[in-house]
Amino acid sequence: MKVKISIIALLALLVLVFYGTYNPAADISEVIEKYRYPESQFINISGLNVHYYEKGHGDETLVFLHGNGANTRHYDELIDKLSLHYRVVIMDYLGHGLTGAIDNNFSNQAFIHFFETFFDHLGLNQFHIAGHSMGGYWSLLYAQKNPRRIKKILLISSYGGICENRSYDSFFVPEQIPFMETLSRYFFPRFMVEKTLKDYVYNSDSISEKMASTHFDLMSIRNNRSYRKYFFSHPHMRTAIDDFKFQHDIYLLFADKDRVHDLCELENLKSRLPIKSMKILENTGHLAAIEKPQETAEILLQFLRD
Repeated sequence: MKVKISIIALLALLVLVFYGTYNPAADISEVIEKYRYPESQFINISGLNVHYYEKGHGDETLVFLHGNGANTRHYDELIDKLSLHYRVVIMDYLGHGLTGAIDNNFSNQAFIHFFETFFDHLGLNQFHIAGHSMGGYWSLLYAQKNPRRIKKILLISSYGGICENRSYDSFFVPEQIPFMETLSRYFFPRFMVEKTLKDYVYNSDSISEKMASTHFDLMSIRNNRSYRKYFFSHPHMRTAIDDFKFQHDIYLLFADKDRVHDLCELENLKSRLPIKSMKILENTGHLAAIEKPQETAEILLQFLRD
């Protein structure tokens, strides 16, 4: 009798797990209407339908590059505030948001070529550039190659710092295990996505149910879901930003409770880059644009007016 009960309990648990994690990857066309903005535009770049939008009518343009694994929706409040003073351009780039991907080349070279082509299509000849996390790193790489097109560089919790006695080996993702990528096309636990978001902030209450659902849905797009596996198969050397002597004003905004790119990495970036000014947000994690959009916007505007 006890054995039967145990078997029934196990089967019930498996059914719950199945229904709790079964979420087949979606095609972009299935979610576009739900998550596009009134200002959303799409432009074809090398066969990829790139999603972006512009907001604001300032005399100067600010391009914003989002973080790795993020999407434009993480920055809604921040962009709303910045666009009161600048023309702001933000896109979902390769393997993210409503852009997705058509191949698995996520090398630095692929990203920089993507940005160059995108900016050329929009006729952006000179602009400020702000990047969060990995977006900060790519802002620097883009400015290295296209120095005359960039005015100021604003780095927000940027990737690229190197701390002594810290390992920066290849990042492991579950999809690298044989058959896991195939499995992840059908099983994708929402609670894990929400937990990851909350791990990236200091105040977990700042991750609303709407934000968690939006992030989950956009990550559920077919090629976005496998992005991590192929992204981490390419080297993204932190030392790549040392190959050029920057002539730009560079500004740093980091957060004291950031567990992704912490203050140790901030200090290292200060020693390797010509920093004009810097600020540290208190009691804030890696996603400052979500936790403290007003304060983040005010600091970025100070940098731009400096």
